[in-house]
Amino acid sequence: MSLLPAAGAVCFLAALIEGWIMALIQYLKLEPVKKLFPGYKYLVRSHVDYVMMATLVFVIYLVLNSLELSLSKVAILALIAGALYNPFGFLLQAIKPEMAESDSILLKAGILLGFIPLTYGVGIACILIIRKAISL
Repeated sequence: MSLLPAAGAVCFLAALIEGWIMALIQYLKLEPVKKLFPGYKYLVRSHVDYVMMATLVFVIYLVLNSLELSLSKVAILALIAGALYNPFGFLLQAIKPEMAESDSILLKAGILLGFIPLTYGVGIACILIIRKAISL
């Protein structure tokens, strides 16, 4: 379970770094950085998504911990993988915006497959919380 706050911290660090990158692009108008991230709107989405994932992971950890519940290793790893993977897709689109317009089945499958571990990890956590609430 101690991996969950560490994963949340990694997500927040990614969001902080992206926030600084956005500041370099928007306010300092650094062209080399702007060229590296031509899909600015996807950078913003990745930034927001990392903040949301960090918050989600922290909240799940705190609620489970306060209810004296724990996730299986598989659910923990799935939750962490999903929380790190989902925003990363937006980061890739910030670097290569044409990915967002692609009709590639492989690309779309890769994005959709990324939802599975997060859904599993969050779903198991929610089921445990609901079961605990019902038994109180």
